[in-house]
Amino acid sequence: MITRASPTSDSIAGPAGLPFLGSTLSFLAAPREFAERLHNRYGPVSRVRYFGKDVVFLLGADANEAVLLDRHQSFSSSGGWAYIGEFFRGGLMLRDFGDHREHRRLLQDSFRQPALRRYAVLMSSTVANDLEGWREKADGGAYWAVRQLMMRTALTTLLGMAEERGAALGRHFMRTLEATYGLLPRFVPGSARQRGIESRRWLEVQVGELVDIKRMSPGDDLLSQLIGKANAVDSSLTREMIVDHIIFLMMAAHDTTTSTLTAAIASLIDHPEWQDEVRAELATVDLAEPTLEQLAALPITEAVLNEAMRLHAPLGSIPRFTVKPVPVSGVVVPAGRHVIVSPDFVHRSPEHWPNPELFQPQRFLCSKTVAERHRFAWVPFGGGAHKCLGYHFAYLQAKILLAHLLRKWRLAGGSASPRRWIDLPMPRPHDGLPLRIERI
Repeated sequence: MITRASPTSDSIAGPAGLPFLGSTLSFLAAPREFAERLHNRYGPVSRVRYFGKDVVFLLGADANEAVLLDRHQSFSSSGGWAYIGEFFRGGLMLRDFGDHREHRRLLQDSFRQPALRRYAVLMSSTVANDLEGWREKADGGAYWAVRQLMMRTALTTLLGMAEERGAALGRHFMRTLEATYGLLPRFVPGSARQRGIESRRWLEVQVGELVDIKRMSPGDDLLSQLIGKANAVDSSLTREMIVDHIIFLMMAAHDTTTSTLTAAIASLIDHPEWQDEVRAELATVDLAEPTLEQLAALPITEAVLNEAMRLHAPLGSIPRFTVKPVPVSGVVVPAGRHVIVSPDFVHRSPEHWPNPELFQPQRFLCSKTVAERHRFAWVPFGGGAHKCLGYHFAYLQAKILLAHLLRKWRLAGGSASPRRWIDLPMPRPHDGLPLRIERI
């Protein structure tokens, strides 16, 4: 039974958990199963202790809509993501309300069709060059091979840098990203967070110098697009802002797409009939110069990617912080509370997905079924004002890699019964997904 709260009280029900840690260990061990237990016992709104803090879980499609749409500007994204702020400050996810809206406006031209057309050619060239050595890399795990490739693609597409010049940048980006997973505080010598701070400082210098170079010699990359925007007479986009946005976008363009592509590859291995259908559809793509029209006309491929993201949402939990009292699912959540919505929970809810544990891309191929589904029952890119600005960019990356991969090879792997996944910080197979590739 849920205890109703008033705007001045904090009597939301939930488990007591361990001293200080509360339910931290249960959540980290299996976040989706933990959310399911909360919902079964307490309903859509519950309170848990997490690393010494009270966190309110808001579960279900209606809760997703209330939080992500945020009609009354009650939920702060920067407050929710504060724990990564020292590594990715200034990024869109670390901005709120009017400030976020202004910076999204400054960035959006870099994700419109004219820019995406140029990125698609850059992506395809990078993928083609990398796949030459994939037979050896894939033996060690498709996840790691995809992760390296997505970093190279990000360096080429976002910064216009070849691998040999971008290797050091790639390493420091990875250290900065990995620091967000660190549990030890930054003042502990040698901790991941301390190393991440050092890498963030290094990146600020290097990306800043790259901005100065690109002002004199622009290219087709995203950084050049931002610099062109900054050079406009009425632009408020400063050099420091460009550096902040690029460091954040490198993270956003890399880790989430790695997770999605790995989940898609695992699904295509386990369901070869879908692999054959995707391969046939992707035969229409010109790998030398892929067009947006070709990449948009791939309903089966997109359905496979969508179903992979349903089963393994890149961001299984999305945090926010309340800046005012706000009613959600019949309970008033007070101001000053950390809250979490769970795409993972709703993506496997039988309320919205028949046989939710099964891989069934056809869920996304019937327009009537899609139209009847709650629009916040599938939220791999978030929603509302903070919906991922680069989701079209992410689809381009994924479709182009699959086009190259499946055109050359048939994918096979180890036993799929069942695969073990690590859910945090983003989903990946426990064994890295060893991959056997057979030339067609």
